[in-house]
Amino acid sequence: MADEAAPGVKALYVVHSPHISPTATRAIVGGREMLATVDMFEVELVADNRANGTIKLRFLADDVEAARNLFVADSKIIVSFAAEG
Repeated sequence: MADEAAPGVKALYVVHSPHISPTATRAIVGGREMLATVDMFEVELVADNRANGTIKLRFLADDVEAARNLFVADSKIIVSFAAEG
């Protein structure tokens, strides 16, 4: 985990296009590995001032519900980037 005192970058982003779509992923079904269709939550974060670009995030499995609750359309998100180690 990044040290709180480590230098980093903070930026304000706005949530755009949160949606769920099906995607294929590898899964173990009945002891056999195969492709399975699962829900994927996808969201785009657009920098509030447009200078910091865009970030696209995808969530699968157990992370889908938490991501849907956090990334609501047009809400503002503060993103912090810091190097680990």
